[in-house]
Amino acid sequence: MVQQVLREITTVALYLAIVLLALLLGLGQGTSQGREVILIWETAIGLGIAHLFVGRLSAIVASGGRLDAEELWIDFAVGVAVAAVAGVATIPYVVWSDTGDAGTAAGVCLMGLIGVAAYAGTRRAGASRLRSLMLAALGLVSAASVVLVKYSISH
Repeated sequence: MVQQVLREITTVALYLAIVLLALLLGLGQGTSQGREVILIWETAIGLGIAHLFVGRLSAIVASGGRLDAEELWIDFAVGVAVAAVAGVATIPYVVWSDTGDAGTAAGVCLMGLIGVAAYAGTRRAGASRLRSLMLAALGLVSAASVVLVKYSISH
């Protein structure tokens, strides 16, 4: 169960980080800090609800209609992960008064989250520190590429 919970929260956290990075990239200069924070949380909540819906539906399909307590723990963990990622993206808006600086810092925080996840995952799998750093860097380049594609498609 722990493995499944870890996988679910990692999936939703990384996906949300990429979605929020594309959102931040697309925000114009005229967007206020308050509006940017609202957009971050609206996006996070919407993605979280969608993930919970899909997770619940797939669990029902896979189990023949029976849900157990494990699924409720996964749902709770996903909600916590969504709030944590949105919180990380919001912190710079509390620290910086300039919207551009806060948006840039939020992007750096989200990329940092992706990099740490990639590094931790490869270290957990037994890779050396150097190999983990190289794979984390590759993961960041890949994530940035996905963000740019997502941004290009939607703009």
